[in-house]
Amino acid sequence: MTEENNAPRWKQNAFRPGRFLLGVLLVLLPVLTLSLVLLFVPAQVAAAPRTAPEVQERFFQQTNNLLEQNLEGYTYIHKHFRISAGALPSRPLDSGFGATDDPEEVLAVIEGASDLLGEEVIVGWTPETVLRPGSLVRYYYDETILVLTWQELSGDRVCTWCEVKLADPSQLRRKLAGDQYGSPVQMPATMLAWQDNAVAAVSGDFYAHRTDGVHVNDGLISLVSGWYADTCFFNRDGDMLFVHRNEITNWTQADNYVRENDILFSVAFGPVLVENGQINIPWDYPWGELRETYSRAVLSQVGHLHYLFLAGNSGSNGYYRFTGREAAQLMIDHGCVMAYNMDGGQTAEVILGGQLMNVPEFHMERPVSDVLCFASALPEGGAA
Repeated sequence: MTEENNAPRWKQNAFRPGRFLLGVLLVLLPVLTLSLVLLFVPAQVAAAPRTAPEVQERFFQQTNNLLEQNLEGYTYIHKHFRISAGALPSRPLDSGFGATDDPEEVLAVIEGASDLLGEEVIVGWTPETVLRPGSLVRYYYDETILVLTWQELSGDRVCTWCEVKLADPSQLRRKLAGDQYGSPVQMPATMLAWQDNAVAAVSGDFYAHRTDGVHVNDGLISLVSGWYADTCFFNRDGDMLFVHRNEITNWTQADNYVRENDILFSVAFGPVLVENGQINIPWDYPWGELRETYSRAVLSQVGHLHYLFLAGNSGSNGYYRFTGREAAQLMIDHGCVMAYNMDGGQTAEVILGGQLMNVPEFHMERPVSDVLCFASALPEGGAA
């Protein structure tokens, strides 16, 4: 092997002024074009305030990718992908899926995702995690998403975990049955995940069963009834925000909150189980049977675009499950400082690649109104 091939990537290509100038020209041309558009047609931009940020973000994404292509060999610029508003995500790559009981293989997958993870670390799974006997760690990775699912035992009860790290907020999606709020359509969560080309999906709030909390979809408020339910909002940066019952009780308050926090959608089941690292369960809550043993579904945000989900189901005896406090403690034990109770029971599910990772109650899925999906942002067939 020559000394040149042993050199770092940025040293392996001799500087070629002609190619460099061409690359800079190709990048500057679209920048100048956009500047002219913004200069001479301000009225058109102002007429569509909801779409202008999306156009701008899409432009900078394309410019970034063009820079990466034309300056290859001189510097490295990480490509960034996102799912356009209203678009169906591409199908996940078959080559991205895997399964193993070898901790070293899982560590290799995590190491391969170091650019995606940045300074964050996987919090739920460790090499010392004791898997449920006979089970595997199942995973998916491409440069826009990392998903790990695994099962542990808590006594005789089965804990199915799903940890997800995304590259872009557009990859966190709420899939509604019938594709519109209020649709009478209901279907199994695996079908909803398949329709949305989801890499992974988890329980939603099954909003069709109740009319409480603050319901928001695509930034639009559909229901304000905040007297009884804690609401979990998701903003356009992918962050989870909690509002406790009685904090938003009218449309004016809801509208102000949605606009000030740039809310994209919400789920309204609850309650908030963990806040600031402490268990925070109200004495009385209208649903969820918090003091009874029940199958649980709990979602937490553990970092930027980084989430951990628990589906806690009964074991071989088919009876003992989790109280709300026990589920909250499990979240804290796995590194969570915030956690929200989603619809559990037969609804508590983890899906990867269209397949159930856990066994729901009664050993069968129930038709539901919604799920949360995590999708790949790669274009069809993978990155160019």
